[in-house]
Amino acid sequence: MPHGSGNALAWGSAAATLGAALGFAAGRWWDASKRSQQQESTKEIVHDHIRSHRSIRKFKQDRPVSKDTLERLLHVALRSSNNGNMQTSSVVITRDAEALKRLALIHDNGGVAKSAAVLTFCCDWSLMTRWCALRGADGRAYDNFNAFLTGALDAMVLAQSSALAAEAEGLGICFLGSTIWETELLGRQLDLPQQVHAVTSIMVGWPDEAPDERARLPLGPHVHEEVYSPLSDAGVLAHYRDRESEGWARYMQLYGPLYVAKLKAHGLDNLAQVYTTLKYSGQDFRLWSRKLLGSISAQGFSRNKDVGSDMGNCNVCGKFSHCLDPDRFSRSGRVGSSLN
Repeated sequence: MPHGSGNALAWGSAAATLGAALGFAAGRWWDASKRSQQQESTKEIVHDHIRSHRSIRKFKQDRPVSKDTLERLLHVALRSSNNGNMQTSSVVITRDAEALKRLALIHDNGGVAKSAAVLTFCCDWSLMTRWCALRGADGRAYDNFNAFLTGALDAMVLAQSSALAAEAEGLGICFLGSTIWETELLGRQLDLPQQVHAVTSIMVGWPDEAPDERARLPLGPHVHEEVYSPLSDAGVLAHYRDRESEGWARYMQLYGPLYVAKLKAHGLDNLAQVYTTLKYSGQDFRLWSRKLLGSISAQGFSRNKDVGSDMGNCNVCGKFSHCLDPDRFSRSGRVGSSLN
């Protein structure tokens, strides 16, 4: 071997190794850079999508929403978070024209009949409890209010995800707060079995309007760091000042002179009084509360009193609760003493 050729080979090998390493590092950097750009792009798309929400109440009458489209968006929405991965929610799709008319009557909303579909989201323990019973587990573990609330929260998360997925398809949506006003009638209309209860609904269709962005209250008083920080009376009035003027002007524009006369007849001169007297009165809320509590009970979520075994520890492991540690407060020092 000529003098120096060994060094040349070594240098060549080192250079090749270094080149490969640099190439690998550059490739990793390029991949990371692409991922970062994609993440940034995805973030902007998602944020813009949420910010662009408008409630749509007028839909194209000559353009139905296909079953495939609804199933596609619901398939995506079913990936939503849920309690314990039990998925205690379900959705009833209504597209039949006559059925939509009946729903419009129940909701007291003529626009429902002109939507392409209504999706009614339900707290649904019927599958879970049947599965438990069929597998020799306690089939009556979830016939109580906590189960209802768990399923209702799951249903709300599913509904919001479905709304976002529908809007991503180009559909318009509008939530129906009236769902919880007539839950017994809704249950009969949709033939809901025991352990299933309506929670919320959205009407869906291809938009036939482009409404302006609705005002929202400022973020500050709705977000609290570590502990809740109440506003002073002056702060509350300042927080709602723009809402008062904007909301009052909106009602005047929507309903016209007849509404002005109605306000005058009732002696109402501000938006807060409109809410508590005409829009959502305490009388209505108490009536809807009684109806809602009645239907929750009727659908099998009212066994809340303790049974004999509730008051003792587990015969096997001696624990009072397998879910929460009852001794966690006494072992935690200051927090425990402040919560007891």
